[in-house]
Amino acid sequence: MAVVTNFTLLAGTVGIGALALVINSTQATTLLAKRISRMVPCTFAYWGMIAFGMLFELKDGSVSQELPFLLGAAIVAVSFANWGQWLINDLYDKDTDKHSNQNRATTQNEIPDRITLLTGVALSVFGGLFAFAINAYALFSVLGFIVVFAAYSIRPIRLKSNAYTAMLSIGLLGGCCFLLGSATVVDQPSPFTGLIFTLITLVMTINVSYKDIKDAEHDEKSDSENFVVKFGRDRVRRLLIVGLPASYFIFGMVFQLYSWLPIFAVLALVVVYLLYDRTDKYHRLVYELDAINGIYLLMLGIGYYGIQVSIL
Repeated sequence: MAVVTNFTLLAGTVGIGALALVINSTQATTLLAKRISRMVPCTFAYWGMIAFGMLFELKDGSVSQELPFLLGAAIVAVSFANWGQWLINDLYDKDTDKHSNQNRATTQNEIPDRITLLTGVALSVFGGLFAFAINAYALFSVLGFIVVFAAYSIRPIRLKSNAYTAMLSIGLLGGCCFLLGSATVVDQPSPFTGLIFTLITLVMTINVSYKDIKDAEHDEKSDSENFVVKFGRDRVRRLLIVGLPASYFIFGMVFQLYSWLPIFAVLALVVVYLLYDRTDKYHRLVYELDAINGIYLLMLGIGYYGIQVSIL
């Protein structure tokens, strides 16, 4: 573990230095940092999924001394992979961003495409290296995350061009984060882990459409097909008002967290309120729902861990 960790830190240091030489521009560095900072809130739900995967595997109640490092490495790994692939996605969204994000630095060519691409690839590689510091299972999970995200963005595959495959892609990204959290505790998934991965992917696929609500009008102008454009913003909001709270209770009952259901009910009421209230603040709504979903997943993991400890 120490050898792999040292290799990761060394490779990361060398990579950051090389990247700084390639960028060689204060303006580009500032604009890239600003863009990445906008991605941080949307990463919270992935962090919550990692924590849930970790707590899910702590069935014997024991916590190793290495676990905080492994959890930190997993969070850094998925963050780098997510931010890197998001930058690459920005390159392939330049045509549609002319309608929906005209002020974005990539749309205005304030950041050269080469720099954006190299930064995205470098961050993705860093994510893989930090996952490698955990184990092969973690590396497989992060590589799965990167492959799905790349297929979501890059032509000619570009899964985001279809409403259903776009939603499935986001569901799979959440499932990969759950597996990554699992990898901080065990070296390979159990059959039950695979079952929960499938359930998480399906639920996220159904409920992830809230991320497209904020850009519905612009996506329609740019001929982008997603679930919100296909069925309408109001109809999707009504679906989410039922779907998101229902998923909170379904997972709670699957894991027999009956004493936690009142807490989940409070979160569900907050979600319903936000979906009703944020009729003209959709960017804010997306960030708030990401944060609530992250909190819910963390609570779900803590509750399940508590049950496992009480059984011992």
